[in-house]
Amino acid sequence: ETVRVSVDSTGQQANERSFAATLSTDGRYVIFNSDASNLVADDDNNSTDVFRHDRQTGQTRRLTLVLMSYSYTERTSNR
Repeated sequence: ETVRVSVDSTGQQANERSFAATLSTDGRYVIFNSDASNLVADDDNNSTDVFRHDRQTGQTRRLTLVLMSYSYTERTSNR
């Protein structure tokens, strides 16, 4: 069965390209890159982002900000 996963949490299709998808070993999560700006709220950075789509719940989450926030916290706490 083919299922589109480059969608927002309501099932709306991405408004730009999505690519480089990877499936978790249990098949629940798909991690992918996308240039889309409509997959999550407030995605106005005009950059390619990394997303995680949960195939069980249908929720799509942007991971790029989580990773950037963690990286920034790590750098500032190591001073």
